Amino acid sequence: MSRYIAIVRGRVRRDKSAWLTARVRYLVMALGGVMTVAGALFTLQGLGYVDGGAMSDEQFWATAGPVLAGLGVALVYVTVRGPR
Repeated sequence: MSRYIAIVRGRVRRDKSAWLTARVRYLVMALGGVMTVAGALFTLQGLGYVDGGAMSDEQFWATAGPVLAGLGVALVYVTVRGPR
C-alpha cells in the first residue's frame, strides 16, 4: 500500500486512503460501463432489433435504455475526470 501517495498542500506523502480511493474509482468506472452496455441492449430490445425476450417491442425499454446508457456514460466521465 505504500506506493500510493497523496499531494496535500504541495507536499507529497504516503496515503493509505488513496489505495481505497483508487479501488473505488475502478469499481465505479466498471459500474458505469455495465450501465452503458445494459442501456444499449435495453434500447435495442425495446426497439425490436433484438428478439427473444419480454422486453422486445416495448416502449418502456426503448425509453429507459437511453436514460440508463446516458447515466452510465456520465458516471464514467465524472469518474475519469476526477475532482476539480
